[in-house]
Amino acid sequence: MLTAANSSVGQQLIQIAKAQEIHVVAVIRKDEQRQKLHALGATLVLNSEKQDVVKEISEKIENGIHACMDAVGGTIGSQLFKVAAPHCKVIIYGRLSNEPVCFLNADVVYKNMQLQGFGIDDWMNSKTNDQLTLIWNSLITSVLNGTLKVNYDKIFQLSDFQQAIQTYKETGSRIILK
Repeated sequence: MLTAANSSVGQQLIQIAKAQEIHVVAVIRKDEQRQKLHALGATLVLNSEKQDVVKEISEKIENGIHACMDAVGGTIGSQLFKVAAPHCKVIIYGRLSNEPVCFLNADVVYKNMQLQGFGIDDWMNSKTNDQLTLIWNSLITSVLNGTLKVNYDKIFQLSDFQQAIQTYKETGSRIILK
């Protein structure tokens, strides 16, 4: 299960999962995002604003979800604990909601769930230069051969980085520096 599935990170994760033959339940808030995420490789796309995510997953995913990457928290983050399979691993990597995540300790204990935070700075600091080079080379190769598509709104020349930053601040657009 992937919350904030239409974000840039969410879209990349869907593509990487598809390449590894991992099924993804993508959670969104706008129906117009549904077709795009299916095309990227999401197995099931649920709109948390219009659908009962717990009911849909309970009916369609036998035994529940085995892993979740949550960038939202709040209500949707709380719901994932209700549909988690035994030994589910939950990785929290964002906080888009200002609301807390609520769950029963029994869900975590009796399902033997793993709950982990993920911060990019700490993760990068835990890698050697050789490891980071391998990771970046793998990602670059995937982008160049078309197996990983990067979604963006506008491209700026590197020399125009100040204009790119200003555009991002004003519009929130996804920017690529070339």
